[in-house]
Amino acid sequence: MLFPLPKLMKKIWALLPVLTLFWVAGSLFIPVAIGQEDTANKSRLDAAQSLLESMTPEEKVGQLFLVTFTGSQLTLNSEVVDLIVDYHIGGVMLQSENDNFSDESNIAADLVLMNNSLQELAILGRSSRLDSNTISDGLGGEEVEENNATQEIFEEIPIFIGTTHGGGETAELQSGLTQLPRQLAIGSTWQPDAASTVGQVLGRELEGLGFNLLFNPSLNVAETEQVGTFAREVSMTDSFGESPYWVGLFAENYIFGVKEGSNGRIAVIGSDFPGAGGSDRPLNSEIATVRKTLQEMQDEDLVPFMMVSGSGQLSTTVDGFLTAHLRYQGLQGNIDTRSNPISFDGQALETLFQLEPMANWREEGGMLVSGELGAPAIQQFYATADDPFPHRRVAKDALLAGNDLLYTGDFAATDNPIVEAANIKDAINWFVEQYSADPTFRVRVDEAALRILQTKIEIYDNDLSLLNVLVDEAEAVEGVGSSDGLVSDIVRNGATQLSPRPEDNPEPLPGPPNVNNAIIVFTDSRQKLQCTDCKTTLSPNPDSLQDRILSLYGPDASNQVNPARVFSFSFDDLEEYLDSDLPILVDPTEPITSTGLITEPISFPTNYLVQDALANADWVVFLPQNESSALGSSSAMNRLLSERPEVLGGKVTAVFALGYPVDLDSTAVSQVTAYYALYDTGDASIDTAARILFGDLPPRGASPISVNAVRYDLDRITAPNPAQIIGLTLINLGDDEDNDLSDFIPGDNVRLQTGIILDYNNNPVPDGTLVEFIQEDRVQGGYSVIADVPTSGGRASFDFVLSGRVGQFRLRAAAGQAIASDEVDIAILENDTAQVEVITPTPEPTSTPTQTPIPTATATEPPTETPTPTSTPILVAEPTEPEIRIT
Repeated sequence: MLFPLPKLMKKIWALLPVLTLFWVAGSLFIPVAIGQEDTANKSRLDAAQSLLESMTPEEKVGQLFLVTFTGSQLTLNSEVVDLIVDYHIGGVMLQSENDNFSDESNIAADLVLMNNSLQELAILGRSSRLDSNTISDGLGGEEVEENNATQEIFEEIPIFIGTTHGGGETAELQSGLTQLPRQLAIGSTWQPDAASTVGQVLGRELEGLGFNLLFNPSLNVAETEQVGTFAREVSMTDSFGESPYWVGLFAENYIFGVKEGSNGRIAVIGSDFPGAGGSDRPLNSEIATVRKTLQEMQDEDLVPFMMVSGSGQLSTTVDGFLTAHLRYQGLQGNIDTRSNPISFDGQALETLFQLEPMANWREEGGMLVSGELGAPAIQQFYATADDPFPHRRVAKDALLAGNDLLYTGDFAATDNPIVEAANIKDAINWFVEQYSADPTFRVRVDEAALRILQTKIEIYDNDLSLLNVLVDEAEAVEGVGSSDGLVSDIVRNGATQLSPRPEDNPEPLPGPPNVNNAIIVFTDSRQKLQCTDCKTTLSPNPDSLQDRILSLYGPDASNQVNPARVFSFSFDDLEEYLDSDLPILVDPTEPITSTGLITEPISFPTNYLVQDALANADWVVFLPQNESSALGSSSAMNRLLSERPEVLGGKVTAVFALGYPVDLDSTAVSQVTAYYALYDTGDASIDTAARILFGDLPPRGASPISVNAVRYDLDRITAPNPAQIIGLTLINLGDDEDNDLSDFIPGDNVRLQTGIILDYNNNPVPDGTLVEFIQEDRVQGGYSVIADVPTSGGRASFDFVLSGRVGQFRLRAAAGQAIASDEVDIAILENDTAQVEVITPTPEPTSTPTQTPIPTATATEPPTETPTPTSTPILVAEPTEPEIRIT
């Protein structure tokens, strides 16, 4: 695990995949980088080991506990203060459900104040923000004046202050910070830089507020058949998409961005290990079973976890994994309701961490964080007639299974924070007793505490002093919430046209609307609360799209819309209309006073207004979220399409999906004019919908999950596109100059390398896509496959020694259905010389693939230029029995 490196080193790391093409350069750079990583790891380990040896059993045990607490204000009587000062807990998690956030305008400043107070309590045993006196007299240090408070007089260390704040439904803070898009919206851009940008914004803002622990990103690989039951219901299962490779690539860049934005001061915990996308139950509510073999897990769910722990393309790795409360048949055998979830199964976790690169990641200090130990699924699993929640056993089993940091959320059978805190204290005290009595338990505690200390030393660059840990309260809130422009660009680049398919009809809407058209908008609005006493907000507001349309195209703008002819309703209003008998008749009575004058406007029932607006509308726009979600449920749009399709006859109907685009089936899709996916409910999505509706913004994204209703199969989409000619380059590994094609002679070490192979969306194919290198003997005839090589960064290559056997040979490449490539002709002549020519065949007319922009380059391998073919034909030949090295 590395911090974001200085600019020079980051460039070196980014170039390493290219440098390995050249043996000399590889020998110069690779050992240096590895040596620096080894030195950093050893220094961190030594510092953590030294600190661990100086700690008491109470302090070591306390480090293992990550707790929750209630409220947004700290007092001397707060249970969390006692847990920090006297029980030396390792960290706290702030959550909106525990009212840790207010909705005041100064929420950022309030958070900085609270988080700095928490760190003072951990390091000094007191906080000047709470009281000027020492809180506890059992800390082993002497009381000092305030101006000396930064001196390390107590053997205390910083605590983790964590959050699950992310984008979309995972946003803990609904106000005060930049509205970030959900992971699926990022994945729909197919641009890894987008994930890095979001990560940078998130890292910068959270670190500025005093957070140093983040339970994000989700590393789950979405599975289309489970999206309707599990993935869209639980915010923690939000995913970058359905392709394991692309999920891993986006996660790498997201983590890199968080580290860069926070200057390395946030520990990133990826969830939900070892992958929850195959579950058919909401996470934490019930222990579900994933029926996959270990090999299937390695091919699918585990790919992102492996990529962020060392096998990916970037140098930055994740700090820890959050273990999932799920059972995995491929790891745990014939499981039943008595089988432990994998988060409590040490043997299963050990099996996983024997796999590389996760084995090395774990050995170097990779941390495991338990899923919420008081989750309903765990309480149900452990409950007995005598004890509804045996908290000691739960904590012990989680630790012995391999979890290092024990997340004690909802750590009681009752929803009582006092009981929860008492259970945590009791578990800590019992752990201390076990530490002294049981040598095996002591070893496990030390091992877990060491990983936690390594992580804290890493994020604070080996300086755990209060002066280094506290954030500047005057400067911390500057820039918070100011990156909406960056987010808007990402959402726009991810907007997807699902139907009609872009290759069939790139401009499906017969528009845009004009000043004479009536537009009716139905918005699926869900209530959101940042705290119990906070003001309820609607996401999105039913009038949000109407307001944005009028601001962009109303009388004060381009004057394309008449405000009197735009109407907005919620999905609840639409439900009321659908539940009514048609036609809806009203006979309003004008309210009058004794003088006969009208005192207020006539008020019509909502169902009548919906009926009237639908009858007169030229355009009908739907903004659905998913029918089943953690925030609510609505099937109003589908009910209208199935129960009363006649009311939409002759109208232009546009659907902008704000969640997973899976709620419309094939029949419903055929009833609407256009079907788009925006994947998110934020302001940027509303703005994007308005611009698409009026033809100002072409949808540029592509769905990162399969959409069966429009026959969009991601496995097919990410396969090599046959409508391409695969580029080929022959590289002389011993030529460090211009690699002239005339410089080859028998005995040279050479590399045959493809260009970037594209899928149907014009993106690089996933790593691991097999490429066949084929040889043709042009004298004796016959073909053979000389190498079957997986791609990396969209390319494939193999190395061999140019043979001295006289002959003429041709090399080409094929990947899946993409069988056309450049042809490399090699001739070995009698005078022990070689001649080489690269020929690009003339492409046959084919259908044009979907035009989606190729992602901008991230910190990955840059393209290698294909040498220009010589103008004079040269006979070419192929080596006999080539020595192949797959790189």
